[in-house]
Amino acid sequence: MPTAFVSALVLFACHGIAQGSRNPLPSATDCRALPNCHSIFGSGIIEGCGWCWDTSITLNQTHGGRHGTFEGPNDGLGKCSDWTFDSLECQKHVDCDGDVPTCEGIVGTYCGWCVGLDGGSSGKAIKGTPSGPKKGVECGEWTWDHAKCLRSDGPEQVRLSMAGNAGEIYALTWASAAAGLNSSAVFHGPSASVTLPAETTYFPATNDAGFQYIHRVLLRGSAAASIGLTPGAPCEYEVSLCTEVQCLTRGPFRFANRRDVAAPGAAPLSVLVFGDMGRYGGGQVLRALKRELGGHGPTSGTSLITDAVIHVGDFAYDLATHDGLNGDTFFQRVEPLASSVPYMVTPGNHEIQTGGDEMNVAYFAQYRNRFTMPRGMYSGSTDGSDHLRGTDMWHSWNLGPVHFVSYSSEVFFSSSNATQQRMIDWLEQDLTAANTAAARAGQPWIVTFAHRPMYCSNIDGDDCTKKQGTYSYGRLTVYNGTAMRWQVVMAEQNKVVDNVLITK
Repeated sequence: MPTAFVSALVLFACHGIAQGSRNPLPSATDCRALPNCHSIFGSGIIEGCGWCWDTSITLNQTHGGRHGTFEGPNDGLGKCSDWTFDSLECQKHVDCDGDVPTCEGIVGTYCGWCVGLDGGSSGKAIKGTPSGPKKGVECGEWTWDHAKCLRSDGPEQVRLSMAGNAGEIYALTWASAAAGLNSSAVFHGPSASVTLPAETTYFPATNDAGFQYIHRVLLRGSAAASIGLTPGAPCEYEVSLCTEVQCLTRGPFRFANRRDVAAPGAAPLSVLVFGDMGRYGGGQVLRALKRELGGHGPTSGTSLITDAVIHVGDFAYDLATHDGLNGDTFFQRVEPLASSVPYMVTPGNHEIQTGGDEMNVAYFAQYRNRFTMPRGMYSGSTDGSDHLRGTDMWHSWNLGPVHFVSYSSEVFFSSSNATQQRMIDWLEQDLTAANTAAARAGQPWIVTFAHRPMYCSNIDGDDCTKKQGTYSYGRLTVYNGTAMRWQVVMAEQNKVVDNVLITK
C-alpha cells in the first residue's frame, strides 16, 4: 500500500541572507529575474533593483523584481503602489490595506489606522508614519499607537477545524476580550438550523494583552445530521457573544461538509499545505492561498476544491509577542481562510514557550489554548488524551482516502523523556491501526507531517535552513487509491516550481 511521508513540507521565512558585493547598475532584465524580495540586497545604493509586492493595492501592476530607486520603479513598466527598495525592509513587509483588518492590528507595523478616509466614516489601515498617512491620503483621524485603539467587544478570530478523537467532529474556535454571559454558534444546514452552546476557557498565561477568553463549539455527527449535512452539503454559521447589554454576532461564514471523493465524477481530495507564516512577509503566502481557495491560483487547475489547509507550525512570529496581541492580530488576518475550510495545525519551534515541565502554565500555552485539534484542549476527545490541558499535541484524522498523522517534532527539543515516549507510543499504535487491511481499504494513503524535517541534506543543525528560504506553499491532491500529486508554488512569483506525481 502507498505511504507518503510529508515532513516540514515547505521552507519559508528567511533565516539568513548571504552578504554580497554591490552592483550599482543592474539592468532591468537582471531585476526581473530575481526570485524574491530578499534578492534585491546589494543591487544598488541610489539606483538598482527593488521589489513590487503583490498586494491588495497593486492590482494590475507588474509585481516582482523591478529596476528603480527609493522613490519607485523607473523601468517603464508602470507604477508600483507597494514598493520596497531596501532589502532590510523585506522581512518587515505588511499589506496594510489587505492584511490588517483592525486598528489593533497595526501593532509592530508601519501601518496606522485611518478613520474618515477621503471623507468616509469607516476605519482602515494605511501605510504611514507617526505624523500621518502616506502621501496623498487624507484622514479625519489618524492613530499610530495601537494602545489607543478601541478594542472589539464581540467575537473575533473565528476558525474551523476537525476535532474529537480522529477528526470526526467539527470544531469552531474564537476569542473575545470579555467572557460575556454566554456564547454560542448557529449552524444553518440545507434542511434546518441548530444553536449550540460554547465552552469558554480563560487564558491569561503569557497573554496579558491578548483576548483572554477562548470559545469552542463542537458540531457532532447527530447535530450535523439534524440540519441535513450530507456529504458535500453547504453549511452557513455565525458565532455570538452575549453580555448584559447586547448579543454581538460575527458571520455569516460558510464551509462545505466533507465530501465523498469516491463518488462518480467527484473532484479528487485536495489539501493546501504551508508553514512559518508570520505577521510580516507571510502576507504573500496568505494572499496566494486566498486566490487558491477562490479557484484563481496556479494549482487551481489541479483541483478547484480545497478540502482543508494544513499549517505545519510557526505562527505569527510569535503568538506570545506583545503579550499575546501578536497572536490576536495574526488570527484576525487568517480568519477568511481559517473560517471557510478546516484549518489543521501542528506545533513549531516558535510555539515553544518553556521546556520540560508540562505543569508550567506557560508550556506551549499559546498553542494549546488557541487551537482545537483532535485530542487537543476541549476537543471532545474520549480516547484518554489530556483534553483538559491539551498537552498531547499530536493527532490523526481521516479525510477521503488519506489518513493524516500530525506528530510533534518539538517534543524532542522542549519536553521530558516521558512526554517524548508517550508520543512515540501513541504514534506506533496509530500507525499500526492505520495499516490494517480494513483501515487501508478506506484510507489507502498515510501522510505524516510535523514542523521540522526528519532528515537534512546539509549540516545546518535541526531545521535544514542553511540555504535562504522563500515564501511558498504546496497543494497535495489525492486521486483516491491510485496516485498522489504534490505541487510546490513560489508565492512571490505565483507559479508552480515543483510538480511530483506519486503512484502505487
